[in-house]
Amino acid sequence: MSNKLYNVFEEVEQNAQLLSKYWHNFSTEISEHLPETYHAELEELSNKLEIAINNLVDELQNPTLTLATTGTTSSGKSTLVNLLCGAEIVPVAVSEMSAGAVTIEYSETKSLIIHKTPGALWECGEWTGISDERIYQRLYDVMISYIDNREKQANLACPQSTIYYPFRLIKESKLELPRGVKVRILDLPGLAYVGDEGNANVIKQCREALCLVTYNSAETDKEKVRSLLQEVVEQVKDLGGSPARMLFILNRIDVFRADRNWPETETRFVENAIRSIKYELSEQLKEYTEDEEFQQSLKEHISQNFPRLVIPQAIERFNVAAGNAITEWALQTTSAILNSSEERYQEECEKISWIRSTLDSFLQISDNNLREPFEKIDKKIKEVLADESEDDPVLYLENTIKSLNNVEPYNELGDKLYPLFGWRNDIGRGINQILEPVAKSLDTGKISLDSPNLKKANVLNVNLLANCLRRLVNLGYTGSVAKAGKIMEARTEDEKQRLKQLNEELNELAIHLNLVMKDVLEQIVNQELDRMYQAVVELFKCHLSHLEKGTNNVAPNIAIKFPDSKLIKVDSKPKFNLSFKAGFAITPGTWEEKIQVSKTKRTWYTLWIAKKTYYEIEYKTRSSNNAEIPSTEKLLENWQFQLKQEDQPIVKEVSRWLLEQIDCLKKNVDEVQQEVINRYQERLDTANREISINYEMQKNVWQPMQQKSQSLAQEFFKLEYFLN
Repeated sequence: MSNKLYNVFEEVEQNAQLLSKYWHNFSTEISEHLPETYHAELEELSNKLEIAINNLVDELQNPTLTLATTGTTSSGKSTLVNLLCGAEIVPVAVSEMSAGAVTIEYSETKSLIIHKTPGALWECGEWTGISDERIYQRLYDVMISYIDNREKQANLACPQSTIYYPFRLIKESKLELPRGVKVRILDLPGLAYVGDEGNANVIKQCREALCLVTYNSAETDKEKVRSLLQEVVEQVKDLGGSPARMLFILNRIDVFRADRNWPETETRFVENAIRSIKYELSEQLKEYTEDEEFQQSLKEHISQNFPRLVIPQAIERFNVAAGNAITEWALQTTSAILNSSEERYQEECEKISWIRSTLDSFLQISDNNLREPFEKIDKKIKEVLADESEDDPVLYLENTIKSLNNVEPYNELGDKLYPLFGWRNDIGRGINQILEPVAKSLDTGKISLDSPNLKKANVLNVNLLANCLRRLVNLGYTGSVAKAGKIMEARTEDEKQRLKQLNEELNELAIHLNLVMKDVLEQIVNQELDRMYQAVVELFKCHLSHLEKGTNNVAPNIAIKFPDSKLIKVDSKPKFNLSFKAGFAITPGTWEEKIQVSKTKRTWYTLWIAKKTYYEIEYKTRSSNNAEIPSTEKLLENWQFQLKQEDQPIVKEVSRWLLEQIDCLKKNVDEVQQEVINRYQERLDTANREISINYEMQKNVWQPMQQKSQSLAQEFFKLEYFLN
């Protein structure tokens, strides 16, 4: 790859312009030998190509480079944004301030737009010619208003702002960007606000962005460092795509300069931090293990990744708009004319029938190979649900999908299909990150709900959960009772009432946990579904590449193409429904109460006249409420067991969804193949009716034209594989 980034874009542009020249030469020459009935189609193709090349050149000359900034808690993300801008225009604070998304577009003149969002309690509008200080203050006021009111107003949408600013990244950087490039900085909300209304849509824009992820290097507490590493993983999952296009920035690294052994301590920290981040990403995002390659600088990061985000998509759009049609027409027309004589026409018609049959068989075998593992999964889950098998459905799912690595061409995929079965670990890990601080709060009596995933939950629901935990602690469900559990026999009305309250609060705990779980699981499940979606896209890309190669081996002169963007229509996602229960059973019981009863009797020494009082012990049966209060460990085990119970319906839903997508792909592939072959049959019929060639024309005109059509097709194919 060229050292200068714009050279990469220019090279693709030059190759695209050459295609126009190659087609012009080819179409001019072939038109001289074709009847006028062909000229209208030739002109239409030329117009399509001209428009497609103009659009491609425009995309290459005026691409949009989006730098999305995100980061761990208190990692200096806003400071980084201000550094890129060359001015302090985004609010910076010790506490989390990035409550909404701020888009910063490059412009020579300064302006600010605060967009109208549902329920906005702050001033919205547009301000042109605004100073840096006023931009900062208006954004600060908006974010403070949102943070202060989001707990009171559940449906309050997060603020969305756009700044037009002559930022430093363009004016002072040494990035050799393509001429006309549009650069924007997308300052994403902090982790605590990722799930808020409106932010999710903004984050989706980052799928084609280069991401800068800041990491708080000043944190030394092991538990907090573990939490920060999990935050990194969550940020990467939210942003989508490979970690390779994410530049990790170790901020606040200057804290090590106070050390006596600096820079040795700083170097050791950097190495450990990189190793830890890579480990967590490779453990939790196995499908991208092969992609992990961290760049050392922003310039290197952009040079390596920006072309890959822009050029392949632009070339795909070009091919769909005109490239595929040009190569198909050139190859099919020359082949049709060469086979247009009456004798060869009949042979070619028979060959087309053979091609249809052969391709139908090839596509059916390929489809069966793709379907087979998922049909096995579907069959197995039905057996498990009918109690005809005791196999672990998720383990069976994992082993069956892994078996694809032994089947060509899917052995090229490596771990890219991991999300199709890895969701159990990831959902389980996410649930543990919610349950562990809950259990720890009860064990210690100190309420602390601080974990990356809990930050994603609705703050009102988290507060209700915290209040419930406090009530449980006040009822004595803490310390040894929480850690070990307790068998209780409530005898008095006060004890019965307290036991009833404790049971009600544990059931309340389940209710509030469900509310928090619903918030968090919705985001975890969406993350997992996005990863599953991407895994299926990778699977289908591999499948289509195999089909395209196989079909063109059978029929090289028909030019069958299976464009990803037209055929991969994964337009739905499986649905997961999870809920949890808690509490304990209160059973009626009895106990023997020891009672001292006073009695009287006449004594002999009073001549049986006087009575004397004495006491006897009697036992009376009383009712009680009995219960075994579970320990927090038992609660955790119970919730994990409830999660495991959901495995079967989830696997069933995943297998149903996958087979549905494979059916849809097969239908689309069959339609494309039939349409291409039908067009060749029509071109052969037209050539048979309208063109007559003798041996000399065949030898001196149409055989050379066929060779030129093949060369033309190769030039178009070269553009497609440019970045490879």
